Amino acid sequence: MEICRFSDYVVKEYDKKRDLEIKYLTVSKGDICSIQTDSKQDASFFLKALATFVTPEKGVYFFSGRQVNFSSYKKLFAVKKRIGYIVPDSALLSNKTLRENLLLMRMYFENSKNLNIDRYTKKLCDMFNVTNKLDLRFSEVDFMIQRSVIAIREFVKKPVLMLMECPEDFIGHIFFKEFVRIFEEQVNRGLTVVFLSYNKNFVNKFSNRQISILNGNIQINDIDNYHGN
Repeated sequence: MEICRFSDYVVKEYDKKRDLEIKYLTVSKGDICSIQTDSKQDASFFLKALATFVTPEKGVYFFSGRQVNFSSYKKLFAVKKRIGYIVPDSALLSNKTLRENLLLMRMYFENSKNLNIDRYTKKLCDMFNVTNKLDLRFSEVDFMIQRSVIAIREFVKKPVLMLMECPEDFIGHIFFKEFVRIFEEQVNRGLTVVFLSYNKNFVNKFSNRQISILNGNIQINDIDNYHGN
């Protein structure tokens, strides 16, 4: 089943100094696509395009069989809800508690402020040792706690597509084993992933396809030596 598809797609950065052209690319359910690139900036920009953070200059982007409508930010909410995004520029709302940040998406789509942390979210909070910090604000916790909460937020969205940039750096070595365990559980349930990582063990363990971004050209290929999990 097709998760996303680009056709004659061109995106440019705000300063117009960087652009990517995607002639044709599809990512299907169960694909775990590692990115090989000669430019980390190009990889980051490509992940932004997948996450709908960049409005295209031309071309079409289909997500779950429907063309993405970039005419207003609000129209992108339903797509963004289904995409996990664990990258260095991911952020929390500084005027909200960690608990409120974790519940924010549900509050919007369920139109309620009277919500509680569910069992799965509580399990992840326990694993990352943030449960006793949930009523603190963003500015009251350290950088790695903030990163852990962002990862939890993206996992509990139960996304159709997960996008990640160097998760080994994002989450840090202390909780990376826990991160990999949660990630593997979701992969085994059919999660589709596009990620950049320089951790060879992580890449070899999970990748079954490879997206090549070289000299601004993007291609996707099967990995012949993939053995699964």
